[in-house]
Amino acid sequence: MNDELREIIEKQIERFNPQEPLFLLIDYFRVRFPTTDALAIIRDVLQLKNAL
Repeated sequence: MNDELREIIEKQIERFNPQEPLFLLIDYFRVRFPTTDALAIIRDVLQLKNAL
């Protein structure tokens, strides 16, 4: 095995290191609901309490 191949393999192994935490980065997220009842979405989907 040459040095270049060894370096590539080591980099790939480091990518899948179980000691490193996994994370998810979302840059943009949009969801549309087929309703105009915003309070129902807040209460039922997001499960947040209504402050009104």
